[in-house]
Amino acid sequence: MRRIQSAFLLSLLTWCCHNVVCQVPFPENCPNVKIVDTFDLDRYMGIWYEYSKYPFIWEAGQKCQYAIYKNNGNGTVAVKNVGTFVIVNKSSSVQGTAKVIAPGQLAVAFRNQEVNEPNYLILGTDYDNWVVVYSCKNISSFAHTKIIWILSRQRQPSDEAIQAAKQVIKDNNLSEEFMIKSTQTDCPDVNGSNENGSDQVADASTISDQSIDFSSTTPSNVIQTA
Repeated sequence: MRRIQSAFLLSLLTWCCHNVVCQVPFPENCPNVKIVDTFDLDRYMGIWYEYSKYPFIWEAGQKCQYAIYKNNGNGTVAVKNVGTFVIVNKSSSVQGTAKVIAPGQLAVAFRNQEVNEPNYLILGTDYDNWVVVYSCKNISSFAHTKIIWILSRQRQPSDEAIQAAKQVIKDNNLSEEFMIKSTQTDCPDVNGSNENGSDQVADASTISDQSIDFSSTTPSNVIQTA
């Protein structure tokens, strides 16, 4: 039985990668999670640096990732994701829009995507230091893929902030085993100059014209209050 499950997960991983949703595959449906029951959108706006995440194909080969959120004032949020490609030392960015669906639940879309179901779920945040973001997609009746991000307000967050974020992951019975720590050293600042005084990297440019799908649906069994 274990051999069959292993073969299935290997096939599933291959399928995921070929279908551009190369998150970590898991058996069964998306698990129950607890989303924050209140959410202050304005406090959440601004810059968030990526501390760690599950493997995510759209960030392969990048470091210094961060996101900028701006309230459009009409129930939507402007999203800009930025990262630096390590090999060529050039920054790249992609812009999108997030619809506020419910407290702590946003539907993020890039390019010409039409996303109406929340795919960006906030499991916990203190607004000033850390946030845990979650996305999960059922890809069949017996398998799902998911992503977890820990984001922070500082490129080098405190141990206390990260421990608080990890506790939220633990409280939701989610695994930290697949978390990959992001590199946030020798990075360009938000204006394009290098924070450590070395040569300036190239200005951010838009990535190739392809859709980004980091999980397009919310699991039906999500628990909507913490």
